[in-house]
Amino acid sequence: MENPFSYLHSILLLTFFCLYSDTFVGAVEQRFQNCSVSRSCGNQPITFPFYIEEEHNYCGYPGFHLSCSNINNGDPRPTLKLFGDDYIVHNIFYQNQSLIVSNTAFSLPNDTSCFPPLRKLSLTTDFFLTPNQSQVFLLQNCHNFSSDLLKYRIGCSAENDTNSVLALPGNDMNRVAKASEKCGVGSSAVDLAVMKLSGENDHGMKEVLSRGFMLSWVADDCAFCNSTGGKCGFDYPTNQFKCYCPDRPHRRHCDPPAGQSLILFFKKSSPNDHFLC
Repeated sequence: MENPFSYLHSILLLTFFCLYSDTFVGAVEQRFQNCSVSRSCGNQPITFPFYIEEEHNYCGYPGFHLSCSNINNGDPRPTLKLFGDDYIVHNIFYQNQSLIVSNTAFSLPNDTSCFPPLRKLSLTTDFFLTPNQSQVFLLQNCHNFSSDLLKYRIGCSAENDTNSVLALPGNDMNRVAKASEKCGVGSSAVDLAVMKLSGENDHGMKEVLSRGFMLSWVADDCAFCNSTGGKCGFDYPTNQFKCYCPDRPHRRHCDPPAGQSLILFFKKSSPNDHFLC
């Protein structure tokens, strides 16, 4: 005669197995759940490789963290830190891995605003300038310039508010050189990338600078993971891209869906007895 306690023991073991194994329906990987939540800042959707720094960093890629900040007490805007300076992210184009950014200094409210010292952007290996953009030379802390350059004045210098900051198109290096010499001792020049100019003054150089410039990025392609139902992320302990899937993290893509139930057989009094979970 079969021991009844053995049968009860089997029932309890199988129940525990079905409830707690992450290979069964209902047990969804936590990182997959967290990275599946839609996120945005202002009107800009935020997804891999970007992530909002206050949230789960494994949903993004190292070096792609964004802050969601109120610029000049306006609506929240995503900002990206590059070479120690904050840049407003105007648009992210996920399909071709590019974005438009501008230095937050050029979003100052009016022409009486004083600009902090700015420096040429030095990019990491993750971002690079796209081709076919224009160049603007910023003459900072300029205390003397001719009247014909007045239209290029975009504000005062924070180093000395009686001095000016000029922004000149980079297509006339002779004019830039003369203006730089005229500005006097203590002034500095820095060249900045901008979206392609449509004219010499292009509706005001401050507007040109505030429109920003375009960058491309290099990060693991997320398309294959997304196409298999996964969510892209990064595993910091292994320093590797991961595709977070409902069952577990995978290297590149989710596995094809398996059956949603499993029939387990065990012996009671008949070989046909089974347990469904």
